[in-house]
Amino acid sequence: MSLLLKILLVVGAVLLALLLGAKIWFRRMIKRHVADWDSGSELLDASDFQPARIRLTAAIEPQPSDALTSLVSRAGALGFKALRNFEPEGGTPFSLVRGLQHPEHAAGLALADGPEGATSYLFFSIDKSNRVTALGNGRGQSLEVKRLRWDVDPALSLEEGWSRFKKDLGEQHQSMSVRLFRAIFEQSYAVRADTDLAEPPAREAIEERALAKGMATDDEAVSNAQLMLRNHWEEQVSEAVLDRYRRSEKLEASRWLEIEDYLHVVHAQLDADSVTGLLGYDEGTETLIRQLTEQGLEGLALYQAVVERLPENRRPQHLKSVTTPIRAELYLYEPDDPPAEGEGEIGARPFIYTGKEKAGGALLANSTADAQSQLSESGAPGARVLMEGDMLNDDLKRQLQDPKLAELASKAVRETPLTAFVKGLFRGGWIWIPPALLTAWNVRQGKPYGLGDMFGFGYLALAVVFLLFLLLPLLINAQAERARIGGHWGRALTMVRLLKLLDPTGSLKVQTEQLAVTSVAGAGQLEEALSRWEKVRGKANEYQYYTGLAEIYDYARQTEQRIAVQREHAASDPNNDLVSLDLAMSLAKADVDLELARSIVERLNPAALSELAQCGYLVARGLIALRDERYDLAIRHLQQAQQQVAQFNASPIAGAFAAECRGYIALCVLLTGDRSTAERLWEADRGLLETHPSTADLVADYQAASRAAAQAGLG
Repeated sequence: MSLLLKILLVVGAVLLALLLGAKIWFRRMIKRHVADWDSGSELLDASDFQPARIRLTAAIEPQPSDALTSLVSRAGALGFKALRNFEPEGGTPFSLVRGLQHPEHAAGLALADGPEGATSYLFFSIDKSNRVTALGNGRGQSLEVKRLRWDVDPALSLEEGWSRFKKDLGEQHQSMSVRLFRAIFEQSYAVRADTDLAEPPAREAIEERALAKGMATDDEAVSNAQLMLRNHWEEQVSEAVLDRYRRSEKLEASRWLEIEDYLHVVHAQLDADSVTGLLGYDEGTETLIRQLTEQGLEGLALYQAVVERLPENRRPQHLKSVTTPIRAELYLYEPDDPPAEGEGEIGARPFIYTGKEKAGGALLANSTADAQSQLSESGAPGARVLMEGDMLNDDLKRQLQDPKLAELASKAVRETPLTAFVKGLFRGGWIWIPPALLTAWNVRQGKPYGLGDMFGFGYLALAVVFLLFLLLPLLINAQAERARIGGHWGRALTMVRLLKLLDPTGSLKVQTEQLAVTSVAGAGQLEEALSRWEKVRGKANEYQYYTGLAEIYDYARQTEQRIAVQREHAASDPNNDLVSLDLAMSLAKADVDLELARSIVERLNPAALSELAQCGYLVARGLIALRDERYDLAIRHLQQAQQQVAQFNASPIAGAFAAECRGYIALCVLLTGDRSTAERLWEADRGLLETHPSTADLVADYQAASRAAAQAGLG
């Protein structure tokens, strides 16, 4: 038997076993869950699912039970006259309510058909001050609140109940009409329901029922019963709050129909799934909810924390605080507020972090300070925000919502491309190691190679190609960055073309095109670069578009236009620290509008900045001190920036940034009069500094200072 046939037989047997096992497991799981759910239902009855509100409508073809017909006859003997037959709208404990009134005593009587043939009665009246008095034999406890007294005594017959009730009737009670009957019945029921809804269903009561049925209190059925009751309770609380709001605000029917589906009732007992149901309209918001839940937030606090991190135009409007039936907040989520299908953006931005005890990752926050606060509250001592995710496209931002990918990103920002490539090979070992072992075994067997051997060789080749297809962009992108920074425009564009070949889905189109257009601009073709960049504007987010446009002018050595773009960007996104610091650094480099640069730096709290933003903050302070001729202070800030950026030195851009810091340190040393030390420092990075377009201002300043020092005869 050939090796190929053996492999196919083994693989087929394994797949068949897995398929049969999965089928058996799935059927058992379904049976178990259905059984648990059914047993959970056995612990409950219809009385556990009372509605929060009842709406009475005229019964068109009433079909009373024999028991109800008998009650009506007995009520007639007590002097009650028929008013109307009512059918409560769906989901109520009554199938039919017969309304009667007593002309002499101004009292109403509701006779109801309940579940399983049970009937009940309720006497009620209302005095001139609109206080309602009621007596019935239904389920529940007696109740007395501000304008309602409702006594319950299941042992009283209809005649005994009337005898007791009419003793309390005075002469100041209002005559009963159909409209008044309906209003009293509905509103009295609502008050009673609100009292019952004041507390969520307790597990202890369900456990007592389970014990009475001989079931264990930790049985899955108890949990299912509690879940069913909890869901029903949340629904009825919302209905009660919305009913009270509609009545108190006296909303017109047309307005109520417009907003009813967009009202959120939020309270402390709301669970994370319910918050997700209200606000989780896209993957980003669901990730944010999960992230905040892991930090210990729940209920109202969780909802409000999510709302704070939504865009301004999508934040629900707070309408009212209520205390009945429970303390809750009412919000309006206008129909135009949810994003259009496919838009799916939230106001919070991703921040990549690392920590000593907590694995690195990414979280969604409004600002770096917010991100740091969340890390602190989540119990992660020593955790630090490394960088903002603004420079990433929307696809990559969404990928950061995967905890595993976010953890990899946290490590990758401090690794060299080669290190990341090697680690990627090992992580993808499951792809290439099996075919490599199979190929090694085939080679060891020697020639002639059969069909099975050829299959193994082909399998290995495909695995290697697939893995390289995934990982090569890391190395090629780094080479493109190095070529661009070094002014090798042709090489950079060649690397970009390779990147595009390895990105058939176009997920990295914005990043690769930014590399291309800045290289084109560096080669002296500014108009072509601007034209190409405008074509990708619809695919780039705001941060990418503006930073890319500023980079084009930077590589074209157009300082004024670069600063103009950065001013516009800062005006459109005033709360973004990276954007503000980019502008402050550009102003200080060009020695223009230093007061604005100074005001930007002074309003920022360095402790509330990411590690990456702190680099820019220190450079900006160093350059401002340089322009103020405070060279020692400038050197200190620039050295701190160089040390800070060292953790990102794996990136070619970070390496260029560090070299620029050293170049400005050399300039400061030169301006202090130590020409020999300055030249030694400058020579270490001169090749990069004199070819990198972004350091054109620095080179010009250094050369001018060097000429001035030579003329002064400094040594």
